[in-house]
Amino acid sequence: MPRLIKVNRLGGGKVEVEASQIKERVGVYAMLFDWQTKKRVLLVRMFNGKLTAPGGEKEPYETFEEALRREVTVEECGVPFSIMGQCGFCEGFVALPDLVEVGYHSTALFFYGVADGNRPLITRIQNHGHDDEYEVRPEWVDISCLTVDMFVNEAVYSQFRMAARKMFTTGVAW
Repeated sequence: MPRLIKVNRLGGGKVEVEASQIKERVGVYAMLFDWQTKKRVLLVRMFNGKLTAPGGEKEPYETFEEALRREVTVEECGVPFSIMGQCGFCEGFVALPDLVEVGYHSTALFFYGVADGNRPLITRIQNHGHDDEYEVRPEWVDISCLTVDMFVNEAVYSQFRMAARKMFTTGVAW
């Protein structure tokens, strides 16, 4: 009998995927704060209305920083940024909403830094071949109003809080 792994389905719910169909995935994500106002963070609103950090899968030939710059500046937000440090990481099993027979053991590395909040954001993000219903949009969000239920999961919210703590307690002039 094949071993089944419980996998979180992006967009909600759980599915079981055969262990042989689990692939490794390394992702890089950035919690970027508006260096001018110091009151906003750049997040991506997912197709289900939840917030997450901009970023995505690292290609095997990229460094973490190269992948982060491609994902955030080129593909998702259109905003140049400066990295100030690493927050942490989280891992889990996930499946795409329209491809539940394949799962991913996803390791996500989170970084924090600053970006220019006056730069225009990309308004329509490539959805990598998925239906338009899975489109995501970048937006600047006031950090004082963010709560755990607004995020795609508790792990991403935890990384946001860690990034904010590091940004506002390091004493670094930004």
